[in-house]
Amino acid sequence: MKYIKTYEANTQSIKIAINEYVICKEIDIGYNNKASKFFIENNIGKYIIYEKSNINNISYCIEFENVPEEFIYDDDFFKNPISGLKNVRWMKRKEILHHSKNKIDLEIKLSTSKYNL
Repeated sequence: MKYIKTYEANTQSIKIAINEYVICKEIDIGYNNKASKFFIENNIGKYIIYEKSNINNISYCIEFENVPEEFIYDDDFFKNPISGLKNVRWMKRKEILHHSKNKIDLEIKLSTSKYNL
């Protein structure tokens, strides 16, 4: 029996534009802060800066809104003292799961994965 195959987009090969919204998942973080990992995986960030780095190939600067105060003061990864940016996290390309120009599209994706739809 024949069937129609649904379209599958390979998001890893598509270039992300600055000011697009993203959903991230930390893969290799080197520390064990489950609360900040949970926050990053369940919130939408905004890609603001690209900077090539020789250390761990981290090059995408993602800005998050409404970061809890305990992360801002306790977690050094949510601030960048060199550039003065706050509420940001540097991510690798493979840690960015989805991206879109529309925030609503990613909110739908988060809610469907949250409720297993």
